[in-house]
Amino acid sequence: MKKDYAKFLVFAALLILGFGIAILALSWPLLTGKTYVLATAPVDPFDAFRGQYIDIRYEITTLNATLLSNLAVSESDAGKYIYIILKKDDSAIYRPENVSFEIPRDEDFIRGKISDVRGNSAIVEYGIEQFFFESGAGFSVRNITIELKVSDSGQARISKILQDGKPLDIKYKEVKITA
Repeated sequence: MKKDYAKFLVFAALLILGFGIAILALSWPLLTGKTYVLATAPVDPFDAFRGQYIDIRYEITTLNATLLSNLAVSESDAGKYIYIILKKDDSAIYRPENVSFEIPRDEDFIRGKISDVRGNSAIVEYGIEQFFFESGAGFSVRNITIELKVSDSGQARISKILQDGKPLDIKYKEVKITA
């Protein structure tokens, strides 16, 4: 009986440790990352199964031929990580300056994964393309920028949604539940 109880405690401790490590890994960029603000072109959809969310397309989602000129990117590169070197402009928005398949040193960057190559351009995903809200959220999608925290490895997490440089003002409608 004591052996079964001890096995259960070890299993429970390992399970809790595993969840803790997973949560820490996902939160690490938020805890230690550098802050960047990126330009977007958001869409405000609703999915009955997933709820209300904002689908975010970043300026750095589609890398054009000019930006990719120093890399030979082909369809076989789909699934590879790529590092987008960022440069802050006069309005404090970080814009793509260059790209690399190697982690840049002493430069601001974000890591993405090439999802598709179309001709001379590449579509890149960063894992920050959607942000979920509580049901009944109402807000304008005009002039949206996203504040990110990016870890030393280039992994990004959304820290704030900004509108005209200020935190997004979300108005929640009262949701009535009838029995």
